[in-house]
Amino acid sequence: MTGKLTYIREGIIKNEKELTTTKYEDTKKYLNNLISDRKKEVLKLEEEKNILQNWYNSILSHKKINELAYVNKSYLQKEGISELLNSSNVAGTYPVWIEDIDFFDLKKPKDQPQSIYFSLRRQDENLPKKNFMDLVFSQFNMDVICKMVGEAPKRPNAINNINVSLQEAKPETKSNQVGVASYVYEFIKNPINQFPATWNGMKNSTVLEYENRNWLAFTKDGYCYPKQFNKEIKDNFSLSFDLGWNKDISYNSGLFTVNLCEVEYDNSSEAYKLDGNQKMYMSLYDGYAGNFNRVICWFDPYWNGGGTLTVYSYNKNETLVFNKRITLPDFYLTKNNHKVVLSRKANSLLVDVDGRREAEWDAVFIPSIKYNLCTFSRYKGNNSDNKKDVFYLNNINLNY
Repeated sequence: MTGKLTYIREGIIKNEKELTTTKYEDTKKYLNNLISDRKKEVLKLEEEKNILQNWYNSILSHKKINELAYVNKSYLQKEGISELLNSSNVAGTYPVWIEDIDFFDLKKPKDQPQSIYFSLRRQDENLPKKNFMDLVFSQFNMDVICKMVGEAPKRPNAINNINVSLQEAKPETKSNQVGVASYVYEFIKNPINQFPATWNGMKNSTVLEYENRNWLAFTKDGYCYPKQFNKEIKDNFSLSFDLGWNKDISYNSGLFTVNLCEVEYDNSSEAYKLDGNQKMYMSLYDGYAGNFNRVICWFDPYWNGGGTLTVYSYNKNETLVFNKRITLPDFYLTKNNHKVVLSRKANSLLVDVDGRREAEWDAVFIPSIKYNLCTFSRYKGNNSDNKKDVFYLNNINLNY
């Protein structure tokens, strides 16, 4: 045998080492030991399989196997299943298929489905699979599932296909899109030290008392937003809010930020596809890259001799299409309570602070983009010298 042979195994166990040798006997011994170890592993797996199979067979023959099954947690080991089967106490348990018992009618036969989980995973990078899924999305009738669980068909005279289901707004979204033009958000009735119940986002902001009123306080970097319904932020849209901060706010306190964004809206869940993808949307509170269309308004109450407002507008390719900064002399340190109004006029952004027009900039909004979400955040403030720095938000008005 000539040359040098090197044997490298992944998952080295016990005292096994990489073997580099030119000797035939060493190689033979190494391979024999390797084969012996694998045989032992196979025998062990076979033994475990037989134990599991015997347990499974005994469970199937249990006298209660056909009764309604109750559990006390979502994931059970073998011992937990056996214990529940041998117990007659159902207190603190729920049917295996759901944690919310009120969702189901227990008077119905146990073999009648009352809910069906239906999920599809597209693989559009493979053309034959994409073509097949396009066919499924356009021709599979979701009303078949409705009938199976006892619901009335959603589209009795047509095919309730997946494309229609995804695109059609649910009643709450539809009624808000058509019948509601303005929203007011205050925190008078919200519990102190809790995140507002009707808001979404990172939920690391809480309601605090400030100047004898309840305000939403931003003490950490993060974003949040009131419930919105995919309404377009278009011509004549306006957003107004009261903004405050602690009078001894530090120089590097971070920025209070308003984002006017385009974010995909899921009609089925009536929610923006935002909170489940923090990495993509971290630019709302830290960083710059995001690959989504947005207009960013950064308010800084402590700059050189005054406060500032900086506005960036990005497209989804991360091209900066607009960039302006202005000084706000009265928006500074102890001058810490203001009424801010942001308005869209055609593709321009208008900024008013305390009734005074501070800016009117053209070409901030991209005409072809449907901006549909407004968020609030504290941006890059975690390194503040004053850990008690806080921005206060209140009296929010959205007018479409």
